[in-house]
Amino acid sequence: MEIPALLTVRKLVLIVLGLFSAGTLLADDAEQAEFFESKVRPLLFKHCYECHSAESEELKGGLAVDTKSGWVTGGDSGPAIVPGKPDESPLIDAVKYLTFEMPPQGKLSDAEIKILETWVQTGAYDPRKDDGHVKAVRKGYDWSTARDFWAFRLPESSGPPSVTDSKWPNDDLDYFVLARLESEGMSPAPDADRRTWLRRVTFDLTGLPPTIEDQQAFLADTASDSVAKAKVVDRLLASPQYGVRWGRHWLDVARYADSNGSDFNASFYNAWRYRDYVVNAFNKDKPYDQFVREQLAGDLLPYANRHEQAEQLTATTFLNIGAKMLSERDKKKLQMDVVDEQIDTVGKTFLGLTIGCARCHDHKFDPIPTADYYALAGIFKSTITLEGESQQYVSAWKETSLPVSPEHAEALKKHSESVAAMKSQLNSAKKSLDKAKKNLGRLTSSYEGIVVDNTEAKIVGDWKESTFSPNYVGEGYLHDEKTDQGQKSVTWTPKLPHAGRYEVRIAYAGSSGRDDAVPVTIQHAGGVHEAKLNQAKAASIDSLFEPLGTFEFQAGTQGSVTISNTGTTDYVIADAVQFIPVKKQTVAAAESSKTTDETAKLRQEVKAAEKVVKSLEKELKSLEQNAPAPAPMVMAAREAPQIDDCNICIRGEVKNQGKKVQRGFLQALDSGPRHIHNSEQSGRLELADWIARTDNPLTARVIVNRVWHHMFGAGLVRTVDNFGHLGERPSHPELLDTLAVEFVENGWSIKQLIRRIALSRTYAMSTEFEADYAESDPDNRLLWRSNRKRLQAESIRDAMLFVSEELDLTPNEAPMKGFRYLVVNNSSQSASGSKNTSLRRSAYLPIIRNQLPAFLTTFDFADPDVVVGKRSLTNVPAQALYLLNSPFVAARAKAMAEKLTQDETLTITDRLIPLYQKVYGRTPTAIEVEQSEQFLADQTDANSAWTQLVQALFATTEFRMLD
Repeated sequence: MEIPALLTVRKLVLIVLGLFSAGTLLADDAEQAEFFESKVRPLLFKHCYECHSAESEELKGGLAVDTKSGWVTGGDSGPAIVPGKPDESPLIDAVKYLTFEMPPQGKLSDAEIKILETWVQTGAYDPRKDDGHVKAVRKGYDWSTARDFWAFRLPESSGPPSVTDSKWPNDDLDYFVLARLESEGMSPAPDADRRTWLRRVTFDLTGLPPTIEDQQAFLADTASDSVAKAKVVDRLLASPQYGVRWGRHWLDVARYADSNGSDFNASFYNAWRYRDYVVNAFNKDKPYDQFVREQLAGDLLPYANRHEQAEQLTATTFLNIGAKMLSERDKKKLQMDVVDEQIDTVGKTFLGLTIGCARCHDHKFDPIPTADYYALAGIFKSTITLEGESQQYVSAWKETSLPVSPEHAEALKKHSESVAAMKSQLNSAKKSLDKAKKNLGRLTSSYEGIVVDNTEAKIVGDWKESTFSPNYVGEGYLHDEKTDQGQKSVTWTPKLPHAGRYEVRIAYAGSSGRDDAVPVTIQHAGGVHEAKLNQAKAASIDSLFEPLGTFEFQAGTQGSVTISNTGTTDYVIADAVQFIPVKKQTVAAAESSKTTDETAKLRQEVKAAEKVVKSLEKELKSLEQNAPAPAPMVMAAREAPQIDDCNICIRGEVKNQGKKVQRGFLQALDSGPRHIHNSEQSGRLELADWIARTDNPLTARVIVNRVWHHMFGAGLVRTVDNFGHLGERPSHPELLDTLAVEFVENGWSIKQLIRRIALSRTYAMSTEFEADYAESDPDNRLLWRSNRKRLQAESIRDAMLFVSEELDLTPNEAPMKGFRYLVVNNSSQSASGSKNTSLRRSAYLPIIRNQLPAFLTTFDFADPDVVVGKRSLTNVPAQALYLLNSPFVAARAKAMAEKLTQDETLTITDRLIPLYQKVYGRTPTAIEVEQSEQFLADQTDANSAWTQLVQALFATTEFRMLD
């Protein structure tokens, strides 16, 4: 059903809500089984099996959780789980310690509880039973049988099969599809018309709609259909936007993001270099086997020049870009968790295997023993991913500088030497300043009598330290900043050696702007004396000390002097207080002149030293500001200084070490165990060669299937990341094998493969529906028609910008510029810099884990924490509401409407034709023109009316669907 284009936005709401009420499509069984095997089963095994399994000495509470029937039947308290309802599931209450406290030895972490809640919420899928479809592989593999599984056999090319309708195929691949259809008594759907095909192929290859000029040129091309289409495909494959589109597909499986996410969401400032590497690799049609090698071992590959070296180093960001629990204090556990994430990613991305499931136990379904997992773990454990700390307990990753030109390198070297020399001078100057200050401090502290500096006083309130005025005792003084009157005070308490009469003198730097009635309180043996101090004029003794009188004091710390800012209106200064025994006043007066001269001299030394320090600091700042451009940095992988094999971690526990396993590869894909030969390297290079070799049964199949999936909306193997026993079997196995073999023979060229598919008759079919076929093949596994596909989130957003002529096609270098190192606070606050108003393609938006762009998440953007070869596909009201209410969508509609109405001489029809051609790739029908004219005539504000009309078109299914 299509939404009528010409409705007001308000009217659209009701219709669109109805269209989107189908809800979210659930993940398929293979994906749920993978989640269970990689996340849930290890948790149950680790924390529950000891008391609640067939291996338990006593089945506690009568509950077993090592089988599905165990938790369904439940124990003494009934069923342990209510699928879909974690809040009603006793097992969830128990692990939260709401009822029972399970496990009793310690509560699960929040992350572990979340895994169990997610499992229950999504239906508690549990494959632990023999249902006649999937049987767990047991220990003691029969390797000959295991290697006979379809995905582990080498693909073999087959000649095109015989068909009845030999005129239909355009390519050998069409024969395989047609033969299968004819065997089922079916025939392919008619070809899509030229407009539909052009819109389909343009979006599929570039992620953007065809321009009006593209449409006109293709429709006017009088060459044969195959020749005309070939021109289009070649043009699209040569466009830089092809790499942006297909590079984004790869970034989904590479779990690309611009921040770490997880517990410590640090900025990946240089991740964009890997993003651009991927885009460029697709545009240059880098052979896929080389693409694989560079991402796994680019730092170990030979190179012809520094540009090639930089490219290969950048490629290894693939290994580093996953989310990590950076604040994990057990660093050995963190290291193995990172290794596990890398193994899981490499397995799914390149081989279509869930190798990560073998961390704690032999893989339950595929022939991957735990030993094989740890043979790979040794390779990645011998690779540096994390190094050092960004703060205490928080691990960091090491950035690697990329090679630069010799001239640039020399400039950087000279600048570094200059900065080092300047810093050395500055350090020497600071030492001289410190020495001068200490000398001054020693002199001023040697004043006659007892001197109590502000550093020894009791301070109440927020006083500011200062050295601005020249006269002071010690290394500085305090002032009240003329704030919080009545709430600030400073109390000096002397430790007097004996009782007697003492003259009290208070130190301050007098000048205009100081208060002329500062309250002073003197606590002495005879009582309390209150005084007012005029700090607006200089002190009478050496412009530093002002006598306050002579008072009787007890020995020890009985007396004190307090200055406050109560009742003051100007600045108040607090420096020091001097207590001089009366009998020594004559001596003090005699030495005063000498002390004053020495003090003045030392103060001049301090000022001179401060001037030198400030001058050098200014020079250093200028030097740093005028530095040559730094060498670009990248999150490259590096070899660890210690290359070693890895011990098996029993049950996945780092501290529970088993035997050491020699580094190597998967036995299922070889005739036997195969190990690393170069003991001086991690083994990544040999692993890369092993994966990218021509006789690897999975590598070519997996990438060919990924390409097919993106072109048709479903792979020949629909579980694109899982070719194992839990994955679906190929719908056309001979076709997949033939394409894989020929893909390798054609130099691992992805562009050639895409071109071949795009020009096939199978790809050209319409989406015409046939009820009888749908009844026998509802999922269109036999490809009797083209699948109707919804545009991905990026294409929906980019298409709006494209048709409104606002799209900026330039790449966005350094998208995290302006973000803090920690991009998202551990609170509800937004990420710094996350208000993104960029008009660039969506592939260039900053992808911040835990806070993805709202537009993209609304339309099922890939989760950057995991490998996503096939995005989820939801159909929910939030999507319609977003298109109807988003300021971004409204702004694009307004921009397009303004361009449509610029020429006042054009008729409504003159404006509608380019509008429909841009948005839908077709001209409007007569009824659409009629409805448009009626709608616009009913509105009082023409500009607003055109904006509503454009936004209505954006909100239709026709705009975001490909036929």
